[in-house]
Amino acid sequence: MSAKVPRFFALTLALSLFGLTACQQPPQLETQAPAPVMPTTTMATLEVYLPDANCETLVPTQVEAAQTDMEGAIAIVIDHFNTADYAIAGYRVALNPQTHTATIDLRTPPNSRPLQTLSACQQFALFGSLRQTLTHHATWQIQTVEFTQQGEAIVL
Repeated sequence: MSAKVPRFFALTLALSLFGLTACQQPPQLETQAPAPVMPTTTMATLEVYLPDANCETLVPTQVEAAQTDMEGAIAIVIDHFNTADYAIAGYRVALNPQTHTATIDLRTPPNSRPLQTLSACQQFALFGSLRQTLTHHATWQIQTVEFTQQGEAIVL
């Protein structure tokens, strides 16, 4: 009878182990969530003024833009101006509807040279393009554009 006891325990242990493995959940397949649907951006034509190849005159240029407001126009002009030699890091715009004035506060990267050290062509490309782009868009009703750097007037 003693030989039956170990066999009984072995059989019980085997059935218990089988039962444990049989009760386990099958591995779940990972399903990917559907990709988020990106809203479609409606592109529109926006007129900005950019310098010609000789940096002598500003040429009206039709560009496709997602933003057709003043911010979009400023961003396009600044993006066109930014080069490996010099770049604008950011800007803020303040509007005064009573005086029809836009003040653009430009931000430069740390350790960059002052805006006043830009060449005549670079100054024309940046300040002239921004000024003409904003004042020649009738619906914005901007008559004057002023430039500051961190709140201080830029004197050129």
